[in-house]
Amino acid sequence: MIGLFHEVVELIKRSDKVLVDPFFQSVLKKLRKTELDIWLSLVDVVKEKTIPAEHYFALLVRHKVVFHYDPKEIYRGYNAFFISGAHGAEKAFVSRGNDMEHTRHFFADAAVTGYLKEKGDVSGEVIIKVIQTLTDLNFVLTDIVDKFMQMRGYAYKVETEET
Repeated sequence: MIGLFHEVVELIKRSDKVLVDPFFQSVLKKLRKTELDIWLSLVDVVKEKTIPAEHYFALLVRHKVVFHYDPKEIYRGYNAFFISGAHGAEKAFVSRGNDMEHTRHFFADAAVTGYLKEKGDVSGEVIIKVIQTLTDLNFVLTDIVDKFMQMRGYAYKVETEET
């Protein structure tokens, strides 16, 4: 979700013509008021180039430990989680699934968790806002895409199981 957030921010930065396009505006009019408010708030934040703490934090996590890896920061997070003694009884492990989608790398999660805890200026309130912002954005984008498809007259394809 952090990757999605970053990509939407970048898309908004370079899509001035699309944002004011009459068809896109008609799609936005189909959104519920709360979803429209969330979308417009995000656009305002991106266009004003002011970054609320939760947005900055989400981008920082993306740039340092989730997508663009900073080895020093990952080590710092791993160290903070496992070696510092705060989580001494915990071990790094992998929960293996049948494929990547169902496999969980707990050592990677621990490195991110440790990194977040090392960022002393990040309060629990900011983390909660990040999660809420990302969740809201996910629902809003899903609805924008859905409304766009409906207004363009595209139908959803019904998948049937092959026998």
